[in-house]
Amino acid sequence: PGVPPPPFPGQPGAPGVPPPPPAFGGPVVMAGPAIAALPTGPIRKPSQKMKKFNWTKLAGNRVHNQQGQTVWDRVQQVQAQKHEGTKVDYNQIETLFSQPQIVKKDKKQKIEKKKANAVVDLLDPKTSLNVNIFLKQFRRSNAEVAELIRKGDILQMDVDQCKVLSSLLPTADDMQPLLDYKGDFKQLGTAEQFFQLVWNIESFRQRVEAMRLRHEFAQGYNYLHPALFTLKSAAQEIEENEELCEILSIVLVAGNFINMGGYAGNAAGFKFDSLLKMDDTRANKPR
Repeated sequence: PGVPPPPFPGQPGAPGVPPPPPAFGGPVVMAGPAIAALPTGPIRKPSQKMKKFNWTKLAGNRVHNQQGQTVWDRVQQVQAQKHEGTKVDYNQIETLFSQPQIVKKDKKQKIEKKKANAVVDLLDPKTSLNVNIFLKQFRRSNAEVAELIRKGDILQMDVDQCKVLSSLLPTADDMQPLLDYKGDFKQLGTAEQFFQLVWNIESFRQRVEAMRLRHEFAQGYNYLHPALFTLKSAAQEIEENEELCEILSIVLVAGNFINMGGYAGNAAGFKFDSLLKMDDTRANKPR
């Protein structure tokens, strides 16, 4: 007594009393106006695998605002006003945003193409690496670099490059596998092709050495010329100095006297550095 009975279905409850909870497994009834389901996808499925459209997806229960309509409610109203919905050219979308189809090639064709493009390396790996590093600095073809050697063009190859090239020139042992090779020249590696071209240049080693000497001549001349001039001037002064000749004459006579009867006696002259050894012959009495 005193407890009102529960209301019948469809009938509002008593004022101030909340409605009873739904039965287990039944739908949850939300307060507010009923909202139709939003469109969740296109009318048809793509016929091709499509790229991904990177967006942040919102679920249906997140696009509604309890205090009023959201922009997505208005989007739904716009779509509902059109009999066939929003028109989209799905064919054009597939053309623009479908993933490129990968055409599987025949394995046999891949192997044959790989063999056709394979580079034939016949040189020692270290030799090949050094030659390739040397050639890259010229930014020329192998034939052009070989032509510089044939012409002895020192304007296009400095002294340091000539020195490095001298240490990289092919030897008979390097060339033996290349001379035995009967395949396509174009399939050879860069270093191998360069060695073939250089080997066919007459006296290539002497040409490179001559290029190096031409570079070093000016530097050596500028270094030696002052020294040679000084040496020549000193020799002229010695030859023309009468006082020095008298001193040398006295030393020569005294030396022959001391060395008389021995292997060093009867000398017609002596080397100038012998003057530095005069102190080694000490007198019996101090001066």
